[in-house]
Parts: sequence; structure tokens; C-alpha cells
Amino acid sequence: MMNLKLKLEIYPLISGLLSFIFYLITMNPSVDFIDSGELTAVAYALGVAHPTGYPFFTLISHFFITLPIPLRVISKANLFSVFISSLALYFFAKFLILLSDQRSKHTEFFAFVSTLIFGFTQFFWEQAITFEVHSFQMLLMSLLLFSIFKFEKTDEANYLFLFSFLLGLSFTNHLTVIFLLPSLVYIFISNFVRKVKPEVLIFMFLFFLVGLSPFVYLFVRSSSGVVLNWGDPSTFENFLNHITGKQYRVWAFSSFEVMTKQISYFISKFPENFGYLALFPAVVGLWKIFKLQRKIFYFTTIAFLTCVLISSNYDIHDINAYFLTAIAMTSIWIFYGLTHLPRKIPNSFVVALSILCVLIPISVNFKKVDKSKNYLPEIYTLHILKNARPNAIIISYQWDYFVSPSLYFQLVENVRKDIVVIDKELLRRSWYIKQLQRNYPWLIERSKNEVEAFLVELYKFEHDLPYDPMEIEKRFVNMINSFIDKNIGDRPVYLGIEIEPEFGAKYVRVPEGFMFRLYSDLEYKNYDYVPIDVSKRCFDDYSENLVNLIVKMIVNRGIYEFKFGKIEKAKFYFEEALKINPESVEVKLWLERLKGVK
Repeated sequence: MMNLKLKLEIYPLISGLLSFIFYLITMNPSVDFIDSGELTAVAYALGVAHPTGYPFFTLISHFFITLPIPLRVISKANLFSVFISSLALYFFAKFLILLSDQRSKHTEFFAFVSTLIFGFTQFFWEQAITFEVHSFQMLLMSLLLFSIFKFEKTDEANYLFLFSFLLGLSFTNHLTVIFLLPSLVYIFISNFVRKVKPEVLIFMFLFFLVGLSPFVYLFVRSSSGVVLNWGDPSTFENFLNHITGKQYRVWAFSSFEVMTKQISYFISKFPENFGYLALFPAVVGLWKIFKLQRKIFYFTTIAFLTCVLISSNYDIHDINAYFLTAIAMTSIWIFYGLTHLPRKIPNSFVVALSILCVLIPISVNFKKVDKSKNYLPEIYTLHILKNARPNAIIISYQWDYFVSPSLYFQLVENVRKDIVVIDKELLRRSWYIKQLQRNYPWLIERSKNEVEAFLVELYKFEHDLPYDPMEIEKRFVNMINSFIDKNIGDRPVYLGIEIEPEFGAKYVRVPEGFMFRLYSDLEYKNYDYVPIDVSKRCFDDYSENLVNLIVKMIVNRGIYEFKFGKIEKAKFYFEEALKINPESVEVKLWLERLKGVK
């Protein structure tokens, strides 16, 4: 079929190298949206990240980003994801080869093709080029699959011990490992129960516990007074809540509408992830393994369905990564489809089909995932930090756009550490108030009575005791207003555009840059605006939403100038907004309105 005289190990290596090159080309050069800033700051400072803590990921990435490579910390962090993702594909290719009963250069080639298809799906690719935990989870998944099926081939208990250790490590990284559990239980019961001796099971359990050992890190670092200490897992109760993601349970299995919305989203994205054409060998492969290898059929379909059904009941926007297990199972079907195409089909056609199945996802997904120019979160965050007045307090819950990136710039690059950035929604958690008390003791001390009053009600909520939602919200508002009232005399206070009107209600909100500054009088406040360049960005939904927010704040300043009769200044701001969004109807209407004003 193909006269390729290559060693059997070369194709997995090529899979990893090719993916590494493409990932490097499209790699995010700076802080990304969502959790990138927080995770990088945690890895750098050896703190505690948001649930479920990701201790092993934190430790491994800390080692990588502290290597003497002449790059910014965030660049090294993103490079870590590129390297880990490529390594995941290397082991995924080895796993696919292991699955085949007839190992040959043909098997290697189809494993190479199927692996690249997996690696160039949108859902995998976008995780590979920015600092996130999911790329590391894909490496652990590939190693898990390789080790368990290696045992099936060899009956060597060492692979079961390796599997058990990796399973424990997977739980310390991300709970999406549960998507594989039903399939792993099936494969173990149906194939291994009779092979495995009781003493081997005992050693497997011990290796699993060793794999869980990175969780000890959460206790140690949380107790040491680290700057970033999400969830404060220094007590057994907090630790258990943190590693099980209790904070996020409100988003899980919340309604039938959520499930149908997420399933519809997955169905709409599924074909284009694979570039459509690759689904043909996937269907063939699913049929063939049903006919010839029921064990693989049940293993992959159980994992696929478990992943889709559980993920679809999770009400979050950044859901793509949660479907990766289903994408991986589909890639296994593609591998089987290519290896079992009818013999009557010419070899040249099979080769051409295989190459197209790789090239099409690259062409379809390249522009969607390309983050090589994604500087917008950095530009936006630095604009806010650098243009705020000294010793300012900024209250916001723009986690994805500002709060998370600000953690990186303040704690890693030491930008404007005089500014106190408070996440308004995280104030609903006692651990966050404790963190603020440790980092800014004066803030909590000045509002001691209001904080303690809120914590009394919050304790009931956090411990599943009866509580009055109206009362807890009232005390929450009082606490934040106390932060404002008792500090505005000697510290400028800024609120994000998203902050509700009951917060700082007795003050005037004046748009300054991309935040509102609070003032106690109605007099006109001058502001020296620094233009922002939004051209260095990618064109995903997050970027577009942030651009719209930027335009909205510039328009707000224009309206403010107009109300005070500053027509030329108002015109300047509206024209600035139009430069960023030439299609804005609101801006065009304001400019029309100004034409008749002298």
C-alpha cells in the first residue's frame, strides 16, 4: 500500500512534532480570557487555584515556568500547554497503535492520521495554545488509555500499577476523569477480574493513593498564608468542598433547558470540529468495532455518552473542553474506520482520504483557534491598572476580562500593586474575605462590623443551614457599601460597568477609562483619556464582547461630556468609539445629534 520504510515508533513522534509546530504558530502570546491569569499567578506563586485546586498541574507548571528560558512568565506558561498537548498526542498515537491486532506500517500511518485529526479539532487545539488545565488532562487520559490496554496485551501487573497511579493523578488535576470511569469499570470487570490476583488489587489501591498525594500540597500551601488561597482548603471541610467543586454544583444538573441547550451546542459543533469528512471513517469504524470488537465498541460508546450527558448538564459558557473525552472516542472510531475500509477501495484513494481528513480540520479550525495576536486581555487590563489613580480600589466581577488577568500582572509582573482589585461575586464566599483580610487587613478592619454581620448569615448558607436570602443579600450590599464609604476619603474607588446600582448608590458614577469612578458631588470631572488599540486581538466571542464593552464605556464618557455641554469633547469620544466599532448605530446617532448642537 505505502512503501514507507519507517520505524514503527516514528509516527507517534511525528504526530507530536507536527502538532507542536502548529500549536506554536497559533500560541497565545499573552494572558488569555477566563482563568489563564489566575492559573499562571497560582503556578508562579505556588498558591491554590479555583476548584478543584489542580495541585499536580500547579507543581509541574511551576517547575516549567521557572526554567531559565528568556521569555515572559505567561509565554512560558502557554508554551507549557503547547508542549504538554503535543506529548498527549504522542501517547494517544501509541495507544491507537496498541489497539490494533495487526500492527504494521499501515496501522502506524492511520494512527498518525487519527491522532492529528484529534489534535486539530477546535476543542483540543484551543486548549493546547493557552495556559489551562485541560491540555494536561488530555495527557493523563492518553497515558491512562495506553497503560490499561498495554496490560491487556501483556498481562504485566506493572502496567496496572502505572494505571492506578495515573488515575489518582488525574483526580488531582480535573474531575473530567469521571467521564472515563464507567468505561474503565466495564473494561476491568469484563476482561481483568479473572486475571488480577487479590494482592495485585491491594497494590493497585496503594498506587492510586500515591497518585492522590499531590492533594497534600493544598493543605500545606493553604496553611502557609499564600497570597492566592482559593477555598482556603486548610481544614478538612474546606478541603473536601474544594476538591469536589462544591462551589460550582449550582451549575450542574440545574434544568432540562440547560441540558438541551448544551447538547444542541455540542451537536452543532461536533461535525465542524472534525472538518466533516473525517466523520465518514468514524461511522465506518463504529460499525466495524460493533461487528468485530464489541469490547472496544462498549468502551468507547460508554465514554462518549457519559461525557456528553454529564457535560451537557453543566451550565457554563466555556464548555468546549468538557467534551474532549467524546472527541477522543470519536478519534478512536476514525482510526478503526481507516484501518477497516473495504479492501476494494484503491490504496491511493485511502491515502488521499486520510490526508484530506487531516488537512480539512486544519483549514476549518485554524482561524477559529488562532490566538497568535491575542493581546486584548493584556491591553484592556493594563489600561485599567495604569490609568487608575494611586492606591485605588477597583470593584468588579469581570473575571474573564479583567480580574483574572489582573492577578497575573499584579502578582507576577508587579504592575500597580498599590491597587486593590476586589471581585464582587467572590465576596459571597468566606474564604475570599479571609484572603482579603490577610492581603489587605486595613480593608476588613475598617468594615469589621459589616463584615462580621454578613459572615454570620454566610455561615448558614455555606453549611446548608436555613437562611433568609433577602437578609443575606441585604448584609452583602451593606458590607460592600461599607468598603466604599470607609475608604473613599483617602482612596479612589472604581466600579465596573457590570456593578449593580445598589452598590455605591449615594455616589455619582463618572466614566473614567473603562471603569466608573465614584464621586460624592455632582461637579464636572475632567479626565485625560488614553486611547486604546484593539487591533491586536483574535476574533472569538470573548474578544468581540470585550470590544463592545470598551466601546460602551467610551460612549458613556461621551454622554457624560455632552451632559456638561462639552460638545467637542463629546464628539471626540464618539469618534474614538466609532474607530473601534464603525458599525455602531448608537455612536452614529450621537454624532448626528451633535451636528445640530452648537
